[in-house]
Amino acid sequence: MATDERERHRFYEKAVELFGERGAVFLMEHLPPRDEELATKKDLEILEARLEARMQRALRSQLMMFVGVMTLMNAGMFTAFRLTL
Repeated sequence: MATDERERHRFYEKAVELFGERGAVFLMEHLPPRDEELATKKDLEILEARLEARMQRALRSQLMMFVGVMTLMNAGMFTAFRLTL
């Protein structure tokens, strides 16, 4: 739903009635100038899916690195143990 300047002005006038001039100015300064700048629920769902996929990749990478390090440590300890026999 696109908001034009007339609607914004009507909103500002109502805000002046409710909050006074200073409160209305504060409110309008903190609103985005156009609807296109607002994130929709769909935008947030897409972002959530992207972040979840990125985190899964990062955790998988960390797990594989941990398994590799543990394997090398076990191999080193096994070798050291065999050399002491």
